[in-house]
Amino acid sequence: MLLRAQRLHKAHDVPVTPRMAGMFALDLAIARIDKARTVEQVFSPGVLDGLGLVGKAPAPNEIEIWGDRFSRNVGTDWLMCKPVDRSVRAISFRNEDPEEFPEEYNIWLWDGTRRLHAGLLEFLESP
Repeated sequence: MLLRAQRLHKAHDVPVTPRMAGMFALDLAIARIDKARTVEQVFSPGVLDGLGLVGKAPAPNEIEIWGDRFSRNVGTDWLMCKPVDRSVRAISFRNEDPEEFPEEYNIWLWDGTRRLHAGLLEFLESP
């Protein structure tokens, strides 16, 4: 599927980069757009103003990043940490090796009993 997507996108000049994600997923990412740029845009004045949050960018203790693949070797979720303060907590809901996390970020493993989407739900439902 990955090779076919690459051939089709190239043949039709579609600015999409197919890449493997997780155990079996195929992500079709827009070229030159990554998770860091997306977070940058969310916190831009134009977007915040549009949400009625004029001049109210969140403080680091008001932000949390959730994901499931923060490994610098095989993941892309750590990119969401790049545009925010390094003290912002990020939580991985996958069994990952913390040795593979970029050291300069505040990335934690979820310590609940469930993983992935079930782990996130467990986290959201916890007191």
